[in-house]
Amino acid sequence: MPRPHTIELEKAVTFPAEGEPDVVLHGQFLAPPEGQPSRVVILCHPHPVYGGNLLHTVILRMTEAAHRAAWGTLRFNFRGVGRSTGVHGGGIGEQNDVRGAMAFVRSRGVERLALAGYSFGASVGLVVALRDPSLAGFIALGRPAARFVPQLQPEGGALRSPALFMYGSQDVLADAHGMRKRFGDDPLARFRVIEGADHFFKAHDPVIEMQKAVEEFLGGLDRAT
Repeated sequence: MPRPHTIELEKAVTFPAEGEPDVVLHGQFLAPPEGQPSRVVILCHPHPVYGGNLLHTVILRMTEAAHRAAWGTLRFNFRGVGRSTGVHGGGIGEQNDVRGAMAFVRSRGVERLALAGYSFGASVGLVVALRDPSLAGFIALGRPAARFVPQLQPEGGALRSPALFMYGSQDVLADAHGMRKRFGDDPLARFRVIEGADHFFKAHDPVIEMQKAVEEFLGGLDRAT
């Protein structure tokens, strides 16, 4: 019987940021389960200035949901976080970090790639996703309002792959209205409100609902192939 696809099986990896070989990023990688399609989701953590890293509880819960959907995962520390070299780039340099993570996963022979981000990570991921038509999908959880990340506002143009925008019903930091205004008419956009959740997803039931939404969305990407 195959071993369960779990966080305990992840392997430590390193890779450079795109175009910046001196910025070496550290992450935890788990290839797709044996016998399953070749697909991996990259998870982007919340703001480093406020303690965000690859070990953040919300990132771990999203990773678990991806594993249950039989996707491989890569969660990594942005530049200047943990053992990753470089310094915080205010969300600009971090876009190269995400693209470096994508290049690393593709170097492993993975055919389908999705992005998922929480808070600051959702803002960085959205900018990258809007410029890359090769992605299978994108998940934004609790993307913060523009006043928190003014340098990370999405450019014009439609989504290039299916996207799930999720927010807690009690989240006063997120940009739920702005994202609905920006992408509400886009046929590739999906919106999910997690009842009872604030920005930090500390309550048990909202976390379970969020995980189910991640698992369902990734499963839907398989059916859309």
